[in-house]
Amino acid sequence: MTERKHHQQYENPGNLLYDMKLLLTELPLKFREITSHECAWSLPTYYRKMRPSTNEGNTSSNLSNAEVSMVFTVMDGIVNDFVREYEEYKAEKQKNISEMDS
Repeated sequence: MTERKHHQQYENPGNLLYDMKLLLTELPLKFREITSHECAWSLPTYYRKMRPSTNEGNTSSNLSNAEVSMVFTVMDGIVNDFVREYEEYKAEKQKNISEMDS
C-alpha cells in the first residue's frame, strides 16, 4: 500500500473538518488506483467490471475468483492504512490540545 504521512498530505493543516473530509474522500480513489494496478486493469476496465452482470444466472459479479481475492486484499490494506493514518492524526491533535491546556 502507499505510505504517506498525514502531515504531508493535507493542504489545510490544523483544520479538523477539512482533514477528516480529505482522509475520507481519498478512500475510493486509493481503492480504484490500487485495485486497477494489482489486477492490471485500465480505468475503463475497472468501471466495466463494476457493471452488473448481464448473465441472469450470475448475480454476484463479473470478477474471477482471483480478482475477488485481490479486491479483498486491497480493501483490507486500505482500511488498515486508513485506521493507522486516522489514529496518528488523532493522537497528534489530542497531544496538541493537551499541550495547549497545560
